[in-house]
Amino acid sequence: NCSTGINSFSSHHSTISNNDITNITGGTGIVSAFNGEGGGVNVADVINGNTVIGGLYGMQVSSPYLVVDITDNTISGSSSAGILVKGGAGPGSVNIHENAATIMGAGVGVDIADNGIALLYRNDIKTNITVSKFNKYFL
Repeated sequence: NCSTGINSFSSHHSTISNNDITNITGGTGIVSAFNGEGGGVNVADVINGNTVIGGLYGMQVSSPYLVVDITDNTISGSSSAGILVKGGAGPGSVNIHENAATIMGAGVGVDIADNGIALLYRNDIKTNITVSKFNKYFL
C-alpha cells in the first residue's frame, strides 16, 4: 500500500505505460505535475496502457506546461474521480482519448478543476456517480 503509484514531476516527455497499479490508499495511481516546464518538446507526458484500481484519484494531472496525453487506460474504483485535471501555473492541457476499457466506479469520471483544460473523445466513461464535472473559477 502506498499513497502514489507513479509520480512524474517536472519531467519532459515521460512515457508511463503498461503498469498495473492497485492498493493505493487515499492517494493517486499516476500523477503528472508541472510537466513540460521550460518547453523543448511538444508533449509533456504520455500515459497509456495502464490499469489503475482504487485510490482517491486514478490519475491526476496538475499544472501542465504542454499537452499530457492519456490514452488506452483502465481506471476503476477511485473514490473521488477517475481522472482529475487541475489548471494552475502552466498553460498546457490534457488529451483524454480512446480509454475504451473504461473509466468507471468513481464519484466523478473526469473532474476538470481550477481552470484546467482537457479534450475528451472516444472514452468509455460509465457507472460513475457523475460522468464529468467542469469547474470554472473567476476572480
